[in-house]
Amino acid sequence: MKSDLDIQYIKHLDIDKSRWDKTIDKASNGLPYAYSWYLDIMAGDWDALIAGEFDFVMPLPYNTKLLGLRQVYQPHFTQQLGVCGSGKVREAIVKSFLSAIPSKFKYVAYSCCEENPLVELAGYSLVSRINMVLDLNRSYEEIRKGYRRTLKKRIGQGSGLLIFKTNVIYPSEVVRLFKSELNYKIGLKDHDYIKVTDLMINAIKRKKGEIFSIHNNRDEILASVFFLKSHKRMIQLLGSATKKGKSLYAMHYLIDRVIEKYSGSDLIFDFEGSEIPSIAEFFNGYGPESKTYTHVVRDSLPAWVKWLRRIKRGL
Repeated sequence: MKSDLDIQYIKHLDIDKSRWDKTIDKASNGLPYAYSWYLDIMAGDWDALIAGEFDFVMPLPYNTKLLGLRQVYQPHFTQQLGVCGSGKVREAIVKSFLSAIPSKFKYVAYSCCEENPLVELAGYSLVSRINMVLDLNRSYEEIRKGYRRTLKKRIGQGSGLLIFKTNVIYPSEVVRLFKSELNYKIGLKDHDYIKVTDLMINAIKRKKGEIFSIHNNRDEILASVFFLKSHKRMIQLLGSATKKGKSLYAMHYLIDRVIEKYSGSDLIFDFEGSEIPSIAEFFNGYGPESKTYTHVVRDSLPAWVKWLRRIKRGL
């Protein structure tokens, strides 16, 4: 099935961000990662593909880190992008948008959202990735029935020693804890942490972010998580626990308290999945449903650049 969309490539300075954000607000498959303010912070440089009167839109974050050549990439803390709009996003629409990415972008490594169906596309290689979500539109007791037995035990061990708090610590404290406890696994740079701190501050101002934390009776922070709250989703964006917190299963307890707090609502708890097996296994303990989204790659790099990249990987 072909798409007859009139897709225009629009440079960043020419994007009407007010109309853009209204499209994301109303999109049937919208996610907060695609808001202009979110992309301005996490990507900085981004252009767009727009069909019709903002009927469908697709952001194109880019950089020139490949020896000065432009590439479309997935910014940190931006799990899924792709095509979104008010109507149903059919596979033909997704293919039309991906095919419309200008050839000046010599490399494309980009993750489309769950609602962007895609089986194959000439010129692209496709990789399926897993996200984990939990429907909160049930009673807490019913949701808890899906927990693993070991998880229930660990939550119970810390319940008398841990204090759950909402929005009492600053984004900088969430980042400081994450950086000290997890950066050896993630490998982010200082400028990435500056960006995500700015992102959290902006999300909270826009009433699209919340911080939850676990403390002991001396008010020491044992665990913290920042959630994006948008498009009927609670998205777990950034979280970690101290060594003392880990010994008391503070993160297990924190997530359970958030689930209890929002149980019976029309929200989806979005774990965001994980490429780290131990973290993915931890999330699976809460009985989430797996959702697939597609990461696409288009490699039009000159032969000499590919050769240099192979040498670099070999070193």
